[in-house]
Amino acid sequence: MAKAYLFTLLGLVLMTTSIDASISDNLANHISAMQEGDHLSVRYTFEGCFGRYHDGLIEMEMIEGSIRYKNHSYADKKAEAFTQSGSFPKAILISRLKSASQLNSRTIYGNQINYEINATGQEPLRGTDRIEQRNFIKIFHPFSSFQQDQDQMIIPGLSTGGFVK
Repeated sequence: MAKAYLFTLLGLVLMTTSIDASISDNLANHISAMQEGDHLSVRYTFEGCFGRYHDGLIEMEMIEGSIRYKNHSYADKKAEAFTQSGSFPKAILISRLKSASQLNSRTIYGNQINYEINATGQEPLRGTDRIEQRNFIKIFHPFSSFQQDQDQMIIPGLSTGGFVK
């Protein structure tokens, strides 16, 4: 009886302390803590059934209340990056990331997103998220919205559906 109670109590404690936020939520929290001149980088990979099929790096800096970023996306086995850059007021970027965390992509390719967030003066945060949460990447590709097949341009390598050639 005492063992069962202890395991139940331990299970409740673990359930309440092990809730993981999505990549978008974690990124929004880090950005909200940024001060003038702080840097933040996010490395991410998408993994499918047969391994990694997309890599990316987003580099950010807070200047005059805005987050300036440069996003590099790499399709697996291709040397050149698909790079875009831009700037968002801090509050707008946080709002867009919070909205992205609530959406599920309409199509799902592969299995998961692995990521690492490095912020000025903090330990790196590493995590894994569901591939449905890939909406965060669209925020950092502002010019891709002009494309007809937007998802294919935003994330190189998605046309293979996570199947590495």
